[in-house]
Amino acid sequence: MVLSYDVTVLGPLPEQVELVLGQSVVGEVGATTVLGTRGTDATALPRAIGRASRFGLELAGLHRDDRRGELEVSGPLGPVLQAAFADLTVAVARRSSVLCLRLPGRTLASALRLLTEQGVDLLSVRVAPCCGPA
Repeated sequence: MVLSYDVTVLGPLPEQVELVLGQSVVGEVGATTVLGTRGTDATALPRAIGRASRFGLELAGLHRDDRRGELEVSGPLGPVLQAAFADLTVAVARRSSVLCLRLPGRTLASALRLLTEQGVDLLSVRVAPCCGPA
């Protein structure tokens, strides 16, 4: 049985992966910007979330470990917004690509292995209703 999968990856795909996957590459989903809190201040991330909300930024993701927190917002930030978040580490905007894979169920692991062996960072994998014509 052939299943369809949407695979979201970080950044553009290396050319050799695009050659192997062929028509599976759907395109870019857009850019995000990562705002990192400094140090271990437990209130820094909630304050950054509140500030992003007040500026009308769309939250795309949150990450926290024992050293820092990261707030990911949709789109790149211009100079005015970067200045508004000057107390945070502003990362370079990241782009994500979406692949649409039509595969027999057991070959998904092989396709994902190919991506990771080529240095591609996987963000999500989900079964899709369809990826277009078979």
